[in-house]
Amino acid sequence: MPGCGQGSVQRYRSKPIDVHVPVCDECEAVWPDDGALDALAFQNLGGFASQRGGTSLWNELAPATR
Repeated sequence: MPGCGQGSVQRYRSKPIDVHVPVCDECEAVWPDDGALDALAFQNLGGFASQRGGTSLWNELAPATR
């Protein structure tokens, strides 16, 4: 996996900000541009969420349905 090389990436919906993004379950990398999962083009979940008014809590994430 790009980033940490250990985790699994799944699409999640951040409930407070209603955004769908791929998230690594190991290192909490997020790819907000929905492009390729590039090792250099990711953000940390905490920074991504706080920039948009959310938090990095996993209980605010739900598996994406689309």
